[in-house]
Amino acid sequence: MLASALSISKAGAYQLLNLPDFPTLQVGGRKLVTKQKLALWMEQHTNTAGQAGAGKENKSR
Repeated sequence: MLASALSISKAGAYQLLNLPDFPTLQVGGRKLVTKQKLALWMEQHTNTAGQAGAGKENKSR
């Protein structure tokens, strides 16, 4: 369900679920994510205007 909510592959969803700082709740053998925690995590991990590529030199000539 995470994969479809974020329009990513199942493999991508599994990668997110296994990140150390990804906000999951373990219930039995399932990892759950609340919408609120997901939204907060996404805000914290999204580049804002002017930050994309910060610190990288333009090497194209």
